[in-house]
Amino acid sequence: MNRLNTGEPTKYANAAFDEKNNYADYKSHNNGQVGQEYTTESLEGRTGQVYNDNISLGTDSMGEPSIETVYKRMHYGNTMPDGRMLVFMTGFCLGMVFFYFSKGSGIDSNPLTPLLAPSQISQLKNFETFKGGLLEYVTITRLGQLIFLFLCATSAIGGILAYSILGGLGFEFGLLMFSSVYQNGILGILLAIMMFFPHGIFYIIVFLKIFYKFWGIDKKYYHNNNAINSSSWHNKVTELRKILVILTVFCFGILSETYINPEILRKLALLF
Repeated sequence: MNRLNTGEPTKYANAAFDEKNNYADYKSHNNGQVGQEYTTESLEGRTGQVYNDNISLGTDSMGEPSIETVYKRMHYGNTMPDGRMLVFMTGFCLGMVFFYFSKGSGIDSNPLTPLLAPSQISQLKNFETFKGGLLEYVTITRLGQLIFLFLCATSAIGGILAYSILGGLGFEFGLLMFSSVYQNGILGILLAIMMFFPHGIFYIIVFLKIFYKFWGIDKKYYHNNNAINSSSWHNKVTELRKILVILTVFCFGILSETYINPEILRKLALLF
């Protein structure tokens, strides 16, 4: 006998039923019925009938996804890897393969790796930076990159550019990682990661926020929300708030790259 007809409540059935009501946009407007469990007689009968009549179609009597369909989406959807992570890791692996087949040739002339040489790392122990000049340089460089990302996000091929940039970042990080290990051993992994800490976290957030409408998990929400509020004042305020969040996180990234990251690298150089 099916568990939905026995009156035995399960956390999966309840979660699927709640998700179904959210999907239907609460058309019934019956708050009492939404919160009930399957142990109630009326709800049990309705649920069992809908489940048995529409199990093959995946929809209920109103033409909406059945409880089983919603549950499958919730369960199996969470087991699928994020497309962004797949693209990044693909680029990372390609960077590793590229470094392997190049066998480290031209490593000293690679613009990504000169700071990873042991001779350069030893100089970091007594490294002093001119904070004002470094702040100006980082601000100009990152601001240009930020403008470029905004232009990519507003272009007709923004989705392609978003994943291309993500894959390129993975390729560069993979090449940098294995170049660091090639020159410094196992400690090279820590060095490669710390080169982007903590400012890299802020820049990743900025990148994901700028291209948020192109990611698979946010695309449906974006189109639905944009269709509902495309001409409303609320939507304009929401977009302005997103821009302010992006700029704030971006400023934190610049400050951390200028004042925090050099100190971390100097402390880390003592291990080499």
